[in-house]
Amino acid sequence: MNSEVRLSAWKIAITLTIVIAIIILYTIYFNIDPVILLSIDPRVLLIAILIYTLSWFISGVRLKIIHSSVCRKILSLQDYFYARLLGGLVAYLTPSAIGGEPARAYYLAKKTGDDIASVFAIVVYELFIDIIFINILAIVYSVHYLPLSIPVILVSILVLFSWTMLFIGIVCDNRIINGFFKFMLKFLPKNIRDKYTVFSCSLKAVTKAIARPYRVVAIALTTITMHLLTGAVIYVIALGYGGTSLLGAFQAYLFAIALGALPSPGGAFAVEYGLTITLKPVVVVASRVLMYFYTIIIGLYSLTRISSRH
Repeated sequence: MNSEVRLSAWKIAITLTIVIAIIILYTIYFNIDPVILLSIDPRVLLIAILIYTLSWFISGVRLKIIHSSVCRKILSLQDYFYARLLGGLVAYLTPSAIGGEPARAYYLAKKTGDDIASVFAIVVYELFIDIIFINILAIVYSVHYLPLSIPVILVSILVLFSWTMLFIGIVCDNRIINGFFKFMLKFLPKNIRDKYTVFSCSLKAVTKAIARPYRVVAIALTTITMHLLTGAVIYVIALGYGGTSLLGAFQAYLFAIALGALPSPGGAFAVEYGLTITLKPVVVVASRVLMYFYTIIIGLYSLTRISSRH
């Protein structure tokens, strides 16, 4: 396995330990009976897994649309699917709020031979789309759950502001904001500073290339579909424990992802808090365990497939 995609054993151990500890403490705090937790109908579990896998596949379709708009070498849909899964694996196994994007960029760069800085601009653009979609909706829905949703509103506003400034500075060539980023780059290693020009030019190219009606529609549809499907996973899981509304499940997903921007290992505590705003504790634990560990399992599978194909 190439060193660039090798996961540090101690970071994995720390992340898994913290995530599992939070889940156990959450179960104890809310006095959740393990027997009830394990009583879910296997058919419900299977349906949830199938929907969750489909949501990852749709995210791969979206990545292909964005990547193919600016890159000459177009990869197979399977490669984009694996790239997304690899990003999910790294994000869930490292103590960082932005663990998946470098992994996705590395894989695409290795498969295409393109500069990793230019490919990183593509996955950053992809992330920006999700940030806009998730955080705006999270703020809108949070109004109905005050004061519990105050952390969601604060984090979402901060994330939206910082990422919007990033795009205004780079894509729109705002001298003040762009100058601030270049000043901050002085404190980073030289190899990263040298890549900034390539990254900024690529981000501009992606933004320009995406501005075609059919691409905008395709990206909008795949974005909405993948997130609705992930919310549906929570809804299906909840059916095994008395059920919840589809809207409540989708809101829980939005709140969890919005708070997941906080730099906690594997989203520990932040994700659980977001889910708890609209869901019963037993559903929170069940959906968290399924989605977290299934992402790791299919991510590891994608990693073995990627390694075997090099």
